[in-house]
Amino acid sequence: MIHGHHAYTKAAGLIVGLVCALATEMLFAQVTVTDVGRVVYPYHLAYQPGRHKVVGDSFGTNQVVTPDTDLWQLDLSNPDTSGTPSSNVSGFSNLPRTRSGWWLNYPVAVQRNLPNGFQQDEIFAFRREWNNNAWRYNVARYSGDGSTVNPTWATLTGLNDIVESGIALHIDHVGSWNHDLLYVAERRSDYKIASVFRIDSSGNVSYVADLPNPGHPDFRFPWLSVPRSLTVIPNDPRYGSLAGHLLVAREGMSGTRDDNVNIPGSPLYTVNPVDNSVTVHGYVPIRIGGIQVITGTYLLISDWGANTVRMLHVPDLGNYIGQLIAVSTASDGTFGGLTITPNHTPGLYLLNYDPNTGLWSSQILVDFSAYGIYGKDLSVTFVPEPASLLVLCVGLAGLAARRKPRSQRQ
Repeated sequence: MIHGHHAYTKAAGLIVGLVCALATEMLFAQVTVTDVGRVVYPYHLAYQPGRHKVVGDSFGTNQVVTPDTDLWQLDLSNPDTSGTPSSNVSGFSNLPRTRSGWWLNYPVAVQRNLPNGFQQDEIFAFRREWNNNAWRYNVARYSGDGSTVNPTWATLTGLNDIVESGIALHIDHVGSWNHDLLYVAERRSDYKIASVFRIDSSGNVSYVADLPNPGHPDFRFPWLSVPRSLTVIPNDPRYGSLAGHLLVAREGMSGTRDDNVNIPGSPLYTVNPVDNSVTVHGYVPIRIGGIQVITGTYLLISDWGANTVRMLHVPDLGNYIGQLIAVSTASDGTFGGLTITPNHTPGLYLLNYDPNTGLWSSQILVDFSAYGIYGKDLSVTFVPEPASLLVLCVGLAGLAARRKPRSQRQ
């Protein structure tokens, strides 16, 4: 881990100066890593472009902020790593914490005002509450600053068998799903199946489809099949007829088991917004922790093993705006007495689609191990341009940064 070891280089300072001056030259094929805040076990991150803040949740049962709330916020204009939590971390809203263990909240943020009434910087997050001797599952809707909240904006009826770690939320900014909030949940009664739902702007929940079991050899274990992330595929010719479809990734390890069984990786699915039909696309040979549309050259990453939120500047990502990227972990694990040794490195991977075969492939862009990032689970959110430049100029000048001057594997 890198925490506690900073070296603010002259070159890193020069990067900040050049970017803030809007110079034409950039240090391409390089990655700058800056620790922007510390919080106990940060997990999911949601960037608010209008506030230049990050709203997040945390893994575990620890109280993260005072008062003890489900969500926390990190001010990017005042980076700090002097404590845990750092001085730029505070509670978001006043809802008391019901999160515990793997019962996470998965906050997502509205990136711009949408035609259905969703407002920029609004936060939507999963929430469970004990009511009438049973757990009730809802999606809470927060104003951008958290001052107002509807904790039961959408009631997820009929989902009492969901796996606590098997949830994911996404706001449709493309429009093919009417800008609805999309939701996927893994079923406890049959963890090999995950169900997709949509929630309209009034909080009405409707069923979309089931994602079938793709036959993963290690789907014996629920935590190796959870749906980690979903996104709407951009309206881009490179994605052919899949443009506007929902893309869902389920976590699957990729490597070799002790008994020489090949573990193929993470299965991908797409869902058609017109007829809700599901296509299974096979496996990508990495352990996917999240998928995103590339919207800038700055991204935020949660390294919960290091209690740290980091900002990465990857200039080369400017060549891939609008394409899909996956964040992958590469930890090994022993399950059922058998150890799986990964065959890939943790990092950022471009997801490429071949319309002729209907298959997806992965191409590494950033190797996290080259920068000392080895987190077991990693979450990524982008800082869209041009907001990323403002955040960098205001908040990162003078803060310790790291970079490794080497070309990325393509």
